[in-house]
Amino acid sequence: SSYRSLMPHVHRHPVDKSESEFATRVEITLKSGAQHSVSVDAPKGRADNPLSDMELWDKLRQCCRGILDSTATERLAEALGQIDGPQPIATLMALLR
Repeated sequence: SSYRSLMPHVHRHPVDKSESEFATRVEITLKSGAQHSVSVDAPKGRADNPLSDMELWDKLRQCCRGILDSTATERLAEALGQIDGPQPIATLMALLR
């Protein structure tokens, strides 16, 4: 099963604080009723624990998998990698079609 197929079962509970003021907590309730949880003080990707450049590019490729083919994903990555100033959004959006 894919992660996307699980999304309808995921519920976010917003917290009225900045992300660095609290841990990220994940709670899972199984069909049996059993509950499991884990809390992470500074999850990877948060401002106080940022992703490395390589991790960011890997995340882009993972997010594009199943949506864009590998050629389109690499074109998008190349265009994003060349941004050093204002990039016309139309240029990037064209790569997402």
